[in-house]
Amino acid sequence: MSSGQLFRQKDKSNSFHFGVDYKLNKNNELSMYSFMNPFSREFDGDVEYQTSDIMSGEKILKYSKNDTDRNLNSHFSIWYRHGFDKPGKEFTAEMNYSNFRAYNGTEYASVNTWNEYPEKYSSLIRPLQNSASFRLDYTLPLLEKLKFEAGLKFRIQKMKDRMPEGFLYGENVLAAYCSLARNGLKYTVIGGLRAERSATGSGGNTVFSGVTILPQLSVIRKFTEKQTIELSYNATTYRPNIYELNPYASFIDPFSVSTGNNNLESEITHKIKLSWSRSSGTNFISPGLFYEVENRSINRYAIVLENGNVESLIANMGNISRYGVQFSGSVRINNLITVNPWFRIYNMHTSLNEPVRWNNIAVRQKMVFETSFSAIAAFRHDFALSFQFQYKSPVISMQSDFFSDPLWMISAEKEFLKRFKAGIVTALPLAKSFTYQGYKTDTESLKMKNQGDIKLPAFPFWLKFSYKFSSGE
Repeated sequence: MSSGQLFRQKDKSNSFHFGVDYKLNKNNELSMYSFMNPFSREFDGDVEYQTSDIMSGEKILKYSKNDTDRNLNSHFSIWYRHGFDKPGKEFTAEMNYSNFRAYNGTEYASVNTWNEYPEKYSSLIRPLQNSASFRLDYTLPLLEKLKFEAGLKFRIQKMKDRMPEGFLYGENVLAAYCSLARNGLKYTVIGGLRAERSATGSGGNTVFSGVTILPQLSVIRKFTEKQTIELSYNATTYRPNIYELNPYASFIDPFSVSTGNNNLESEITHKIKLSWSRSSGTNFISPGLFYEVENRSINRYAIVLENGNVESLIANMGNISRYGVQFSGSVRINNLITVNPWFRIYNMHTSLNEPVRWNNIAVRQKMVFETSFSAIAAFRHDFALSFQFQYKSPVISMQSDFFSDPLWMISAEKEFLKRFKAGIVTALPLAKSFTYQGYKTDTESLKMKNQGDIKLPAFPFWLKFSYKFSSGE
């Protein structure tokens, strides 16, 4: 089966931000911040499928696709700091509340002349997510070059689909963390530990509960004031989102469905890095080596159903490791131009859980190159030109390869009265087409390729305007 899709992408996004900072006195500060972001992304147009088999021969199926996508993300936070008479000793408290609600629907309407297939395929989800967190932090200088930090954080999160057959999911996380830092003449050592107690549930039943330990260690050797070498290790965790946890199937297109998994466990990633840094004025360079391993990696994989359709499933499929070299820097060429190069070259390797191997998924390996480069030229009268370039060679997941085209942008910006900015941006001039995302799956039982291209005018451009204001001291 092959398909061709011609869509018009419609993106809408508006962000409204508001913040207040109030300094009661030298030892007490209070800040409040909130934002609201209504947004949508819809792909409407026509789809054509060409199928063939021994029994029915070749057929061409045509559908019109219509998306309805409405999302609202809002957030509020309040932060308080109390300083003590002893320099460096302080206490902070922070409270956050976030709300996300959406209406995400897709409908495929048949324009075929026969009724062998349903005239319409539709899917609809109405996710609602509420989360609240409270955090306390305490900093205490023990000696002149020794500092202790500790804190507590509690977060509660509720996620559900507001459809009648929807799901309900909840998560509570209690975290305690501490760190100890010693800053010596030749060595700086920072060690820390974070312990998390989490419980997740669905439909009133606890499906996962456990304790996660996330250590951190950094050792910096100072050769001179401008030259150092650092060895660091840390562990991070990723928890599945509302779409990944939704256990109900939703149509991607007339021949594909996507299903979540409410038994997903969180990922844990371990990172080790060795880097050398050299600075001179405002310039610096920092080459290094790194190793990362992603345990209980959350990945999607596809299977072919008995009716020939494809179902996209998600699971903790195994581990993904990365190791290689990286480089970052910032160099001021003259009084006008500054360049910022960054790149990584690394090997990716997967290892699989035993149940995953039953779906004819094999261990995979690939070399990857990714880079970003930016340059800015700052002129008199608050006028600036900038250039940005990004590229990542194809990367692997447990089953597929993901790829996209290089992206570069050129912009000009002018500031007026220290508050108002206006600019013009062009991206990919003369490129005419841009692959913004794509994936390829090639296994014994399944071969798929999906590629999303944007058709561009010769010189695409958009205008930017921003206004910033503040009051008080």
